[in-house]
Amino acid sequence: MVLTTGLIPRTAAGAFYAATLGVAAIKYAPFAFFNYLNAFVSVAMAAAGAGLLRRGGKSFQTAEGA
Repeated sequence: MVLTTGLIPRTAAGAFYAATLGVAAIKYAPFAFFNYLNAFVSVAMAAAGAGLLRRGGKSFQTAEGA
């Protein structure tokens, strides 16, 4: 959610981007592909089990318990 705040003009990030670029948020929205891609990458990584915290070198979820 943090990466999409720049696309909302009423947030601090959106106001900063709009003032810095001198354009409205809707004008630079098509060029913010990383912001949109982040949501899909996060879901894909969660589904794959990548990036999960480990405790003592073992996964929280074992192969037998899955």
